[in-house]
Amino acid sequence: MSRLPTEHEKWMNNHLLPEEIEEFLGNPTRSILFFL
Repeated sequence: MSRLPTEHEKWMNNHLLPEEIEEFLGNPTRSILFFL
């Protein structure tokens, strides 16, 4: 199921820092809860 990204998702994609990406990969559960 494809859909256009929301403004929030676009903002997050444009503003993720390497540290945040590393933290996201290192702690997916907390990050998933954060993104909900």
